[in-house]
Amino acid sequence: MQYRIGMDKIAHFGIGGIIGAAIAIVITLARGDYGWVVGVYPFISHAAVFILSFIKEKFLDEEFNWLDILASVLGSIAVHIAFIIGLTINEFVK
Repeated sequence: MQYRIGMDKIAHFGIGGIIGAAIAIVITLARGDYGWVVGVYPFISHAAVFILSFIKEKFLDEEFNWLDILASVLGSIAVHIAFIIGLTINEFVK
């Protein structure tokens, strides 16, 4: 089986990243905690992106596709990696 990464998967990756970043930033700002514990907050965004993607695929798309959900969650994970890199740089710069 051969899979192609088309514009649909790239769009899911990007939107998943945007939603994941927005949720993680809102939680971080609401908590006011900027230490290492902030690295845990994006896990909440992964769950939210998964749930929102599942709902979209199940109820709004003509055909359910797990790869679209995977692409969305991978976008959220990419943001989490950026969060961890930023936290690490922040700790070394202090």
